[in-house]
Amino acid sequence: MAVDTEIIGGDICGDPETSEAGKCTPDELDAAAESGNLNVEVTIKEGSAEPVRQSS
Repeated sequence: MAVDTEIIGGDICGDPETSEAGKCTPDELDAAAESGNLNVEVTIKEGSAEPVRQSS
């Protein structure tokens, strides 16, 4: 993940009732991943993750 990678999603940070929560931090992504049951969509561009978004 690049320093400027966008991390977005309600189950990652913010309100889990919406999949379009505000931007999250890498630490919030790590914590959500450790808790399990997290599905994300990652776009790779030139070897770096561009957006990381919650997926259904």
